[in-house]
Amino acid sequence: MVYSVALQDRTLVTELWSHGGPVWGRAFHWFAYPAVAAVVKRMYRTHHPREVAASKELFRTTFDQLDAILRRQRYFGGDRPNRLDVTSAALLAPLCRPPEHHMAWPEAPAPLREFETSLKGRPTWEHALRMYRDHRRSSADA
Repeated sequence: MVYSVALQDRTLVTELWSHGGPVWGRAFHWFAYPAVAAVVKRMYRTHHPREVAASKELFRTTFDQLDAILRRQRYFGGDRPNRLDVTSAALLAPLCRPPEHHMAWPEAPAPLREFETSLKGRPTWEHALRMYRDHRRSSADA
């Protein structure tokens, strides 16, 4: 779903793919972009609008299920964080953009902003932010 939009912006994807990599990484990803983007499009089937819509719906449904768990308990594992808490926070970081993350994630591309707004502030969104705030040092502290 995200790649269906992001792959339309070569500069954005080049910056994301090369972040924190070797000095030659940006140039490599810029020139390799057409080939790598084609593989990513095939792999994630981002050129099929119905599949992208289905992915968006699956994302929303999963968010609903995770919200339901977090309304009953502080963490997915109960009273303390477990792997699901850490993994979900990491996977949601590009969407939630926690300030404690080492990556300064760019704002969501325009076609994804409405979707982002529909999730912002929900229990799972806030949980991802809280995981970074409470359980990870900021990059300035590291």
